[in-house]
Amino acid sequence: MDVEGLAKEWDAIEEVRERLRAGKKLYDHPLDQKWAEPNRANCVANAAALKPVLTRLREDPKHTLPYLEPLSAEIMAFYKKAKAVVSDDKVIYKTAVETKKLAGFVKRRSNPTRQEFTKEGWVGIECKL
Repeated sequence: MDVEGLAKEWDAIEEVRERLRAGKKLYDHPLDQKWAEPNRANCVANAAALKPVLTRLREDPKHTLPYLEPLSAEIMAFYKKAKAVVSDDKVIYKTAVETKKLAGFVKRRSNPTRQEFTKEGWVGIECKL
């Protein structure tokens, strides 16, 4: 999956941009979790940030998940565009892992052979992979 330009797409989404500028991370998660675990509640709560990733995943002919290195570069670029303060490099890597795991969760759940796709769909995207 090609992730080039993902930072620009995130920057165009006001909800995501404002979340970062408010000092929060790219993905929200419950206080009892250290990171956004791949589950339905976290995917729905982070729908705005996941939508560009899932769109690219759907458009990829092989439906491959993104590699961490280019994804980390896009996340760093987005943090810079949003003028967000990054405490250390682990935040960027952790966010890249969260992105990949959340996208992988949606990919698994939307697999037509597993028939686990819900009627209302995921984050407003037709996810027939």
